[in-house]
Amino acid sequence: MTGWPKPDALEPVGATLALEAQNAKETNLLTTLSDAAALSLAINRPNVRVVADTYHLHEAREAFDVVAASVSEIAHVHVSDSDRQLPGEGDYDFATFFETLASHHYRQGLSIEMMREVTDDEMLRALAFVRDAVPPG
Repeated sequence: MTGWPKPDALEPVGATLALEAQNAKETNLLTTLSDAAALSLAINRPNVRVVADTYHLHEAREAFDVVAASVSEIAHVHVSDSDRQLPGEGDYDFATFFETLASHHYRQGLSIEMMREVTDDEMLRALAFVRDAVPPG
C-alpha cells in the first residue's frame, strides 16, 4: 500500500478512540478486555486505547488480573452492575475492581453507564455508591 501507515488523524485534534469489548452474547469481535487491550497494543498508536466496562467484565467473567494487566491501555471506565443494574445493586465486586485500578495508578475517566432511563434518586444512589467504592487518592 502506498503511503502506509497513514498519518494519525486523532492526534492533531486531541481525540482518543477507545475500543470497548462487548460480551459474547452481544458480539463475536472483541469479546474481552484482554482482546481489546491486545488490539490496542498491536495498533500501537497513543490515541487508540480501550474502555473497561464492568458489566461486560462481569459477563465475560474476566479476572481482576486482566484489568491490572490492561490498565496502561484503559482510557475510560464504564460502571454498571451485573444484569445492567445500578452500581451496587448487583453482585459485581466493585471494591476489588476499584482497588485494582487504584493500585495500578489509573487516573483516567469514569462514567456510570445505564442502558435505561434512571430517576434522579437512582442516579444519586449510584453516584454515592461509586464515590464510596473508589479508594481515596
